[in-house]
Amino acid sequence: GSEASTIAAEAAATAGACLYDACVPITPNPATLACRSLVPALCEALLCQLSNFEFLREAIWALWNAVNLPAEFSQRGEAVQKDLLVEIMRNSPNEMLMAMALTTNLSTLDYDAMEPSLRL
Repeated sequence: GSEASTIAAEAAATAGACLYDACVPITPNPATLACRSLVPALCEALLCQLSNFEFLREAIWALWNAVNLPAEFSQRGEAVQKDLLVEIMRNSPNEMLMAMALTTNLSTLDYDAMEPSLRL
């Protein structure tokens, strides 16, 4: 029901907070380490036909939080960013389905859904 959907959306938002700045090249970076368990789950969420709009929006934002590279780290963090993007695509059972899941949000006319989809 709606309670489970709300909880799922909040969990995805919390995952996004945990993944914030995962591309920052510090060792060890807890956010980068969290990607090992959170990125596969978020990728599956994008491909699940039962996921509602709010949950999908939060899952996409969480993935964007992981790969968003702050400008001050752009030189040193690009390798980490590339690895995380590859990890996102590798965790998708079908790259085309992942691309479709991201582009579906472009038609929502909801800026909070469109922005991370475009960026990813």
